[in-house]
Amino acid sequence: MVAYGVGYVPEWFLWIACIIFILFIGITYWLTRGKVETTAKGNGEIGNKAFYTENPILAMTKRVEIFDMKTNYVGYVKRGFDNPFQMLTTMFLPNYFVDLYGEDANGNLKIKIHKLREKKDLLQNRWEVQIISKNCEENFMIKGDKKLLSSKVLSFPYKNEIINVSKNVSERTINFHKNGQQISYISSNGKLPPRDIFMDTQDGELPFLLLACIYEVIKFYRT
Repeated sequence: MVAYGVGYVPEWFLWIACIIFILFIGITYWLTRGKVETTAKGNGEIGNKAFYTENPILAMTKRVEIFDMKTNYVGYVKRGFDNPFQMLTTMFLPNYFVDLYGEDANGNLKIKIHKLREKKDLLQNRWEVQIISKNCEENFMIKGDKKLLSSKVLSFPYKNEIINVSKNVSERTINFHKNGQQISYISSNGKLPPRDIFMDTQDGELPFLLLACIYEVIKFYRT
């Protein structure tokens, strides 16, 4: 009989873990390979409504491209990882390493969102947001506000105003309110990815890029 010491890991387990890792990296590379080239269509007007088709796998780093209802290219949002270990961990903990990046069609607006992983963030979800636009940079924090029997999921400051975000599960919508008034909303055409995500900025106060990033944040939200 062979005696195994404390901390011993069977060789077969290491082989299985290695195979899973290689398959995961290979599939992810195949799904995200290649650079997507997109050119603007139409007359350049963007309006108040836009849409994109989300990635079918949460760990995919492929850009999801946003278009307005006239098929003008608006920009993209994508998920990023610092190293292969984070990608592997995402298979088991999809909401732990969350970094999102977005850029509009002209490169004039860029957004980066990073989920904090400090001890206190185990009890409350928080994300750091950096928005860079022409001659302006804005940094703020998104705070998870999910409570029992409440539809509110998070809030964030934007241009010196507090934006509250709520979720209507039955209607599959995400609603954005300021001072008690709805200013934007997001809806989807299904329950499972890949879905088409529709955004309506209503008065144009919140840019499509920010709405898309917030929607992706909510996908990784955990109470």
